[in-house]
Amino acid sequence: MGTDITLREAHSADHPLLLSLAREAYREVLSLQFSGWDESVHGVRFAEKLATLKFLVAELDGEPVAAISTTLHDDHLRVNEILVSPTHQNQGIGSRLLRREIELAQ
Repeated sequence: MGTDITLREAHSADHPLLLSLAREAYREVLSLQFSGWDESVHGVRFAEKLATLKFLVAELDGEPVAAISTTLHDDHLRVNEILVSPTHQNQGIGSRLLRREIELAQ
């Protein structure tokens, strides 16, 4: 894994990036359950989520590679989405995002 991971809030300009991360992250799962990523179905649904959810983006050496969205409730923190580029999975980036969201919730 690279050395410089930066976490930042996502902005509306990041929507194409988040949609791309979702496509990459869900590609394998959707190909097993359905016929793959269908932009008219999955893309539209994810775009609707982007309109209402806040995301935290992880950048590795300046490149966005992961994102997380959570909602804080009275008694729990709900993970809405966690997206990690397949080439950056199993490197602790998703865990780092989740730990940061937990810290912010406390």
